[in-house]
Amino acid sequence: MEFLDPAKVAETSGHHLMMNVFEGLFVYNRGDGPPVPAMALSREVSPDGKTWRIHLRPGITWSDGVSMTATDFVWSWLRVLDPKDGFQSAQLLWFLRGGKAFNEGADPDPTHVGVRAVDEHNAGNSAGKSDAIF
Repeated sequence: MEFLDPAKVAETSGHHLMMNVFEGLFVYNRGDGPPVPAMALSREVSPDGKTWRIHLRPGITWSDGVSMTATDFVWSWLRVLDPKDGFQSAQLLWFLRGGKAFNEGADPDPTHVGVRAVDEHNAGNSAGKSDAIF
């Protein structure tokens, strides 16, 4: 494994290591069930399946004790999609509305990507289609 940055990891073995070192919003469910909240407390999905609101678990912090907010997650997703970084993992976020266009440089405005910090504890996401992997 070449990196300890989850955004830079592209190979399977690195992905497995990252899942054991870093906690995400959700973790894989054992079996075939839906993802289980981790840093997220819960999520709401619109009837058409294209919009989600993710409620963050209260009291989540960085390793230095500083509170994590929805803005931190939005920054991370946009960082992965930023074309100047060329992260291979960016394709995993192409399901977000405007994600592919931003990542490929067709639309240079990150505010057109369907990810927002609604407030300190809630992130909103919107996808281009309802069968998104999220």
